[in-house]
Amino acid sequence: MISAAVMLFAIIMLCVGYPRYVFMPPTERSISMLCQLGWDSARQTRKGFILVSATFCFLAALIVNVISAFSVDSGSVGNILSYVAAVLVLTGIVDWVYAGQDQSFLDVSKSSIGGAFDDERVEGYKKLVRVLPPGVMLAVFDPIVTVIFIPILDSIVYPLYTKRAGKSPSKFGKTAVGLTVATAGLFWAGIFEVIRRNAGALEDVTAAARSP
Repeated sequence: MISAAVMLFAIIMLCVGYPRYVFMPPTERSISMLCQLGWDSARQTRKGFILVSATFCFLAALIVNVISAFSVDSGSVGNILSYVAAVLVLTGIVDWVYAGQDQSFLDVSKSSIGGAFDDERVEGYKKLVRVLPPGVMLAVFDPIVTVIFIPILDSIVYPLYTKRAGKSPSKFGKTAVGLTVATAGLFWAGIFEVIRRNAGALEDVTAAARSP
């Protein structure tokens, strides 16, 4: 019921804000072109290979996470798969941050030095690499939150509640705690997004360092 009400509210808000949407037709296949550029750089540079490997880690984590969601009744299998998904996501994030901090490895694909891609287009995709992976894709990071919070709740929060209240928490109470944690996470994500948007545009550190 709560999920249905929230979904209905979201649909209403989308309809209300429809006149303010900006519609722009796509000019090229950005994602497929980025994949081609990444694959080309992966065959020539170490950081390109790391970047592509990080992408595959994210995709593998997504698949494992879906499988674990349907394995909750299979004993410890679901928990093991959740740990595997968490490790894959963590590996992908570390690799992407390491490779994406300096995008100069993509220059090997520039046509001016014998590559197969236009120089200006490569520069544009270098900026795109800095802001990827998208935040929504990081939802596969959820298993780590679950793995961390469940032991904390089971070993600290619920026993403390039982000691103070003199009774074990009900299933509804545990559900309420889960919803509270999820709501706090949503608020934090919103606050962080506001801070990020108000931080100003990204500066080209390389260009600034070269300027006198």
